[in-house]
Amino acid sequence: MHDLNEISDLPMSTTIMKQAISSAIRKIIKTERETSVDFDSNVDVFVASNEIEPYLNPPITVNDVTGNNVDEIERIEFHHLAKQLITIQKTLVSNLRTIIGGARSGYHTSDVEVIAETPDHYILHDRQEVIAESLQEVCKVTHTTLTAHVITVNKILDSLQIDHPEGTAPCWIIMKPPHWYDGQWAVVQTIQHLIQSGLSPTETLDYWMCSIMDVPVPYWSHIRDKSESSQYRRISTAKEKLEGQPPQETSPEYEYFTRTYESKTVDGKEFITVDNGFLHSQRNVSNPSLRGNMISGYSGAGPKQLATAILADAFDRDTAIKFNQKLNGQVHKIADENDDGGWTLSEDQLLSWILTNTN
Repeated sequence: MHDLNEISDLPMSTTIMKQAISSAIRKIIKTERETSVDFDSNVDVFVASNEIEPYLNPPITVNDVTGNNVDEIERIEFHHLAKQLITIQKTLVSNLRTIIGGARSGYHTSDVEVIAETPDHYILHDRQEVIAESLQEVCKVTHTTLTAHVITVNKILDSLQIDHPEGTAPCWIIMKPPHWYDGQWAVVQTIQHLIQSGLSPTETLDYWMCSIMDVPVPYWSHIRDKSESSQYRRISTAKEKLEGQPPQETSPEYEYFTRTYESKTVDGKEFITVDNGFLHSQRNVSNPSLRGNMISGYSGAGPKQLATAILADAFDRDTAIKFNQKLNGQVHKIADENDDGGWTLSEDQLLSWILTNTN
C-alpha cells in the first residue's frame, strides 16, 4: 500500500480517492468474512505478538483516511498473515514424515537440519532453502511470514538455551499434530515399562525396534553397526527377561477411561504424572515458567504452569487460558492427598471444580 500523499498529483480528487479506498476496504472485508480464518493454536504462536506488527505492510497514513479505516487495513493485514501461516503449517504438517525423514540432527550434514525439538514443535534450519522453494509453489512466502517464523524460533531457542544458527537461511517451525505427541508419549511409556522389567537400555532399544516396531534385524544391525548374531542374542535375552518376570501383586484399581493426575516426589523433587506418564507442561498454551517447571503449593509461576498443563490436557487450550489463573495454587487443595504426601486428582474432580467456578 502507498501513502496517499505519494499519489496526490494524480488527476483525481481527494473525495474520490477516499470513496475508492472505503469501497476497497468493504470488498476486502466481505471477502475476508466469506473465507474466514480459524485462529487456532497453529497461528496464535505467531500472530499473538506485537513484535510482528512493525513488519506488516504500512497502512495508509494520510489524514484524509479515518482512524477506523487504518485499523481495518491493519486487521486485514493480520488476516492475510494468518492465512499464509496456516497454509504454511498445513503444508509442513502434511509432509512432516517426509521432511523429518530427510532432515538430520547432530553431526550429520544435510540441506535441512533439526536444530531443536520440543513436545510441541520441530525447528528446522533450511540451510539450502529447499523448504522455502517448495513452499513458494503452494503459497507466496512473504517477508512478514518469514519474520514471524524467525521471531518465534528465536524465542524458543532462547528458552531452550540453544544458539541461533548463523547465516541468512530461513528457519521453520512445524507444529506437531496433537496425536503425534500422543504417539511419542506412548513410546516413553513402553520404554519405561521395559526398563522397569529388568532390561538394560541397550536391550530395551533393540527389543523395541525389532520386536515391537518390526524393524528387520539385518537393517537395524546395519544402522547400529553391530553383527546380526549379537542383535539376535540381545533380543533373545530381552524376551527371556520379560517372560521370566515373577507374578506381581495385584495393582491398584485403574480408571481406563478417566484421566488421573498425580504428584510424585523423586529425590526431593516434585514431578507431575498423568495416567502413569510424565505430564506435558503445555508451554505452547502459556509459559509463566520459562523452563516449564510444574509444582503444586503456593500461587506462582510453577503452580500456574501446572494449572495450565492439567487444564489443557484434560480439556482444551481455551479452557486452560480461561481458568489457569483461578486454578493457580489450588490444584493440591481440590485433589486427594496420598499417604506419601503427594496427591491424586481425577478428571471428574477437575470437571466439578470447573463447573463450580464457571460464572
